[in-house]
Amino acid sequence: MKKLILFLLVVGILSSCSRYKDLVYFNQANLPDTTYQPEYIDFTISKGDLIYFTVHSINKEINSIFNDATNSNMNYAYSKANLFIRGYTVDNTGDVNLPFIGKVAITGLTVDSAEAKIQSLISEYFNDVTIKVKFVSFNLTILGEVNSPGFYSIYDRNFNILEALGMAKDISVYGDRKQIKVIHQNVDGITTEVIDLTSDDVFSGKKFFLQPNDIIYVPPRKNKNFRLNAPNISIVLSSITTLILVLNFIIK
Repeated sequence: MKKLILFLLVVGILSSCSRYKDLVYFNQANLPDTTYQPEYIDFTISKGDLIYFTVHSINKEINSIFNDATNSNMNYAYSKANLFIRGYTVDNTGDVNLPFIGKVAITGLTVDSAEAKIQSLISEYFNDVTIKVKFVSFNLTILGEVNSPGFYSIYDRNFNILEALGMAKDISVYGDRKQIKVIHQNVDGITTEVIDLTSDDVFSGKKFFLQPNDIIYVPPRKNKNFRLNAPNISIVLSSITTLILVLNFIIK
């Protein structure tokens, strides 16, 4: 009888415990002694992407041809909505229709390559002009066992998985850090890969940096339901233990 009671108590305690190594990032990695060089592959512009395009010149007339009048207002807020309204969408043929120079094919080019191409075209008509191209369509969707899931707009082309999870206020205690799924969407279709944040594999290869429109999903750990129901289980076990003690007392 005593062994049964002890067993029930142990089960109740273990039901509310998490293994330390399952909650710690990079617990298999020897970070201080290793230099990592994750591979970064610059993304390319696709159909439906949105770019923001500005021209800079000492000639105010040239600026007025290409730029929205609000660009000269230093207090103008470049919100996501404003960039969407004043940006240029890549159409289904892979072109972007820009002022004065017309349609320019930029699908398949990196942002830097697209900027160089547009710069070359404008320089055929105007001297001493500098153009800037900004990619506006870098969005991430973060789902699952994070503390703040949602849809996020990114303004850094070199954005990585750790920054994304930090933006989502980290993985919850119920999240499986060994089975994080990253879903890539590009012109070739949809691909997926699994990232284990308890090892240093994330720092090698192509997994570290994210691409536009990636979806990050953090699945729950297998014992989530058990842990969520741990208080109820503890109450049941306590009731059973009390009942056994009472019956044992009556029998004696």
